[in-house]
Formats: sequence, structure tokens, C-alpha cells
Amino acid sequence: MSEQPREIEFFELLETLWDKKFIILSLSLVFSVFSYLFSFTYPVIYTSDAKLNIVDDSINKQLEASGLGIFNYFQPASGQRSYVTEYIFSRDFYKQLAEKSSLDVLLLELMDIDDLNEDQIRGALFNEGLKEKYKKILDEVNYLSTHSIFISLMEFDPSKGFLEFRVSNKNPILTKIFIEFIVEEANSFFKNKDDQESKNAINFIIEELEKTKISGLQIKLNDIMGAKLQTLVLANIRENYAIEFIDRPFVPLSPSSPYRQLFFVSGFVISFFALIFFFLIRQFIFLNKSQ
Repeated sequence: MSEQPREIEFFELLETLWDKKFIILSLSLVFSVFSYLFSFTYPVIYTSDAKLNIVDDSINKQLEASGLGIFNYFQPASGQRSYVTEYIFSRDFYKQLAEKSSLDVLLLELMDIDDLNEDQIRGALFNEGLKEKYKKILDEVNYLSTHSIFISLMEFDPSKGFLEFRVSNKNPILTKIFIEFIVEEANSFFKNKDDQESKNAINFIIEELEKTKISGLQIKLNDIMGAKLQTLVLANIRENYAIEFIDRPFVPLSPSSPYRQLFFVSGFVISFFALIFFFLIRQFIFLNKSQ
């Protein structure tokens, strides 16, 4: 007998929900439409991605193959990816890009490029005249602010074995151009770095070979010089010296965000359960008062 009031109360609550079903569904639909319309206040963002391979036959691999192993410029696969990605995110790399292009102008959206094609946008990126045109504005912008914008556009995902590189921007064409530009400049940095280090090492070894008469040391120095010569050759003949494309970037056809269907569905689901909860609480309070 003690459970009877609870059963009656429970069914009365269900009956209340059934009576209010059209109100609940109607209001849920209204909220979902408002949620969908609210998504239009968010900027439309496009994302392009590329699959990258970090070349691992640089100087340390060659030295390890010769049995020397005295240099460790690159770490094993995961360390190589970390080194490359951290450098791409670095302020020094951004400065390198900004000096060679009008990257700051495009990041700050000082120029309208919505109606330009890929060749025109690429031309704008490498147009030195744009930096002069917007020099006054660029001088007022903090360097760290533009660097923050730059790194916020990029994302690296090494979880699939290769390195997946994504760039997001309001302009779909710019996402593809940015990936190509970043990879090209990163390759240029590592190539020039190895090239210069190898030349310096070869000159140093030649000088040391003239000084030493110890045959064992001469053999070791000759082995090191051979590895350095290999690096020097690779730096001058390989286009993708440190990073190579497995799958090149593309111009995205549809935006990656906001996902407006998700706004619509989530607006409906949240408001639906919120209204059910509201009517249940209201009816529960009413029944308690009536008792």
C-alpha cells in the first residue's frame, strides 16, 4: 500500500508529458532553428591537410651506417617529427617566412583576397610591395601577436605513423598555399643548415688531416668527411630534403566549421530534454502541494 501513491504520481507525471508533447516538440524545433541560425555568427573556416614523411637518412643515419655514430642531429622517428614540428611552430621560423613574403598582410587580413584565384593569391603572398603598402599598420602590430595567429592555424597529427599536417583559414585556397609554403621553407632551412655545416666540417677535417700523422685518426677523419660529403650531395640534389609529401594538400570544397547540422541537432536535443525536465519538475511540485 505504501508504494501506491508513488505509482499514481509517476503515471500522472507521464500523463503530463504526453499532454505537453506538442508544446515540447514545437519549442524544441524553435530552439533548434535558433541554434542553426546562431551558427551563422561563427566565421566559416576551411581546412586543408597533407600527409608528410620526415626523411630519416640525413647525416646521423649515414654516420651510423659507417659505424661512427658520433653525431645525433636527428633523433629516431618520433624525435625527428618533434624536432621538425617544433621548429615550424617556432618564432624563428615564422620570422624566416615573414621576411621572405607578405605573410603578415594575409594573416592580419589587411588585403581582400576572397575573389582571387590560386595564382593571384600566391602572387600576393610573395609581393614585397604589399609590406610597404601596409607598413604603418604592420609596425603597430606586435610581432608575437602575428606569430600567435600563425601557429593557431596549424595542427600536426603523428598518430597514424606518418605526419598529418592541417592548416585552417577563412580562405580555402590560402590553406593549400600555406602548407606548400611552410614545407618548402622548412626544407630550405634544413638543407641550408646541413649544407653549411658539412662545408665547415669538411674544411676543418682537411686542416686536421694536414696536421695529424696518426693513421687511425686519419681513417676516422676520412670516414667523417665521406659522410659529410654525402650530406652535401643530398643537400644539393634532393628537392624534399627533410620533409616529403606522401599526399599533397588540396583546396577544400566545403568548410570544416562551423558544422551547422550539429548546431541544429544539438539545439533540438538539449531543448527537448530541458523542456521535459522543466515540465516534470513543475508537475512534481504541483502534486506535492496538492497533497
